Amino acid sequence: MAEQHLPPTFRLPASRKLRPIQQGELDGLCGIYSLINAIRLIKFEAGVFRAIESEALFSFAIYRLANTGDIRERICTGVPWGVLKQLGQHMAKVASEECVELRVAPVKRGQANRIATIKRHLLSGTPIIASVHRDQHYTVLAGWTPTRAVLFDSSGSHWVPLESIKRTLCLAVSVSGTLGV
Repeated sequence: MAEQHLPPTFRLPASRKLRPIQQGELDGLCGIYSLINAIRLIKFEAGVFRAIESEALFSFAIYRLANTGDIRERICTGVPWGVLKQLGQHMAKVASEECVELRVAPVKRGQANRIATIKRHLLSGTPIIASVHRDQHYTVLAGWTPTRAVLFDSSGSHWVPLESIKRTLCLAVSVSGTLGV
């Protein structure tokens, strides 16, 4: 599907019905919040969302993060990309259910049609975690307009320029089997 065949605007339906979980002003855990928010979007759409699960996922993530090194450092400076990918894969397994098996996988960089690829993931119901603002913040991409990427963000942001996601680090959070977009 070429980019010209994609709709000019789109937004994950669940992102219109849920509010993103917000992070604190003094923590660097936007990556964890992004993973939880992306999982919430998928599970809400699948009809298996339970609000209490967000707290359990956060506790699980903090426990796993503490095992990777100095938790105080992670809270203050953030979660490195490699750790976030591994953590995301573990969180997807924990959040999976019989009817919704979750998966986290990187979206390759360097492709000429990368924005179209990201849009196709979104159309298939797959939220994208992206490292934005010069890799200073992780957020969830939940849609697009002709010029903006629409966010489901833990810090209250609503959009970033669409072109800015061309080279960002991205993870697709999907129901198993939907990443072959």
